[in-house]
Amino acid sequence: MGSRFFLGIKSHEMTAEMVEQSKTLPFYFIFFCCCAVLMYFIGDEVKVFNNKGWYLQPMLGPAIGLSIMTLLSFIKVVQSFVFLRFLSLSVVLHYLTQMVSVHRIAFWAVGSFYIYIHALSFIGFLPSNLVLLLFMLFVAKKLDRYWGLVACATAVAIVVIFRVVIGLWMDDVWLYGLLPDSVADFCNMYL
Repeated sequence: MGSRFFLGIKSHEMTAEMVEQSKTLPFYFIFFCCCAVLMYFIGDEVKVFNNKGWYLQPMLGPAIGLSIMTLLSFIKVVQSFVFLRFLSLSVVLHYLTQMVSVHRIAFWAVGSFYIYIHALSFIGFLPSNLVLLLFMLFVAKKLDRYWGLVACATAVAIVVIFRVVIGLWMDDVWLYGLLPDSVADFCNMYL
């Protein structure tokens, strides 16, 4: 009686709103789990300054945002428990296949950025940026001569901004060690 009163319908009926909310339950549950895992490992990812104030902690801003996302996704998951009985394996599989097909460009972007981060120490700053930009243009079906030249100019501008203006330097690239010393020093400084 209580659940029938709460839902306002018979237990075997399911409204269109309930169908839509039961389809979003996997997203909120996965999102909550990811946020909780990130919250658990946040102390391992950043250096904590013990002798300085709380306002100088580099993880403070991301920790606040992540806490809010975790709390809101938890609230949504708890609210969705009403629709848990309508959730089946076919709904979850349909949701996952639909999500992957709709957001395939985002998955390509995430994968290419992951490869870009790991390629920085292997092939260098300029080649990594250039490959990332060209790949993004290719995935977006915008790669032609004009956008290829714009990507090259953008990669050079990124190097000038981060290496020369800001002065952000990284470790020596392993691949440049195979070059003669003078060329390797130049590449490690600017490429």
